[in-house]
Amino acid sequence: MALIIEQDPQLIDIDFEMERARQIAIAGDAATIGHLIMAAPAVALIFKNEEPTWVETGVQFVGSILDKVDGTLKRKAVKLGVGILFPDQVDEVKENGLTKEMWATLNEYGIVDRPVLDATIDKIYYHSVLSALIIRAKKNGHTHTVKALEANLLTSVERDIDMHLTRQDAKENGLKTNAIRINQWKTVVHSSGMGVLMSPVAKSPVGRAIGVGIVSAGTGLGKIGLSKYKKQVREGKDVNARRKAMRVVS
Repeated sequence: MALIIEQDPQLIDIDFEMERARQIAIAGDAATIGHLIMAAPAVALIFKNEEPTWVETGVQFVGSILDKVDGTLKRKAVKLGVGILFPDQVDEVKENGLTKEMWATLNEYGIVDRPVLDATIDKIYYHSVLSALIIRAKKNGHTHTVKALEANLLTSVERDIDMHLTRQDAKENGLKTNAIRINQWKTVVHSSGMGVLMSPVAKSPVGRAIGVGIVSAGTGLGKIGLSKYKKQVREGKDVNARRKAMRVVS
């Protein structure tokens, strides 16, 4: 006689919905890899062309779109997963973020949090393309552009190191390691500035000044975002310390 095993329909529905969330997360990961790959043709075109072209602009646009898409899809996958697995805690997650236990559960369904990897890919793209633009500007004798872009690159490297150390501190204290919203805008503004510098608009001094100004604005947003994130981590550590002290007293 055949053995009949009944499954809870609710569990089947959860698995089906979580599979959809997982596929969205996979698409986000594919966009992340695509963003990294686009650095190669962007740099190659900059080295090939003495002056910026619309083809360069198009490549930069595709890279920027992929960067935007990967974050959007990953956030959508997480939001969907939280709504399915933790429907009673949606508001709490919006306010305080996901706990380690929640992330562990999402990881089991293939929705993985990789803030450090995502940030590293953004850095590789930005640093490589900006470095190529600096080299071309030097060849063309655009001294002011070179100095301004080199200052932005140095500031960004220093900020990235500080952000990495702050993320490590947050992780060790069980706090959020994802960038706050202003850091996401930093990436968008940086990409826009590089897009201007990779377009025929940058053939003129005014066009280059506009591109450099936008890149500098992105760098400024990055510094503001780091400051806010460090404050967030300090406040979180203070809360943890007070909770620990209360447990000791009780």
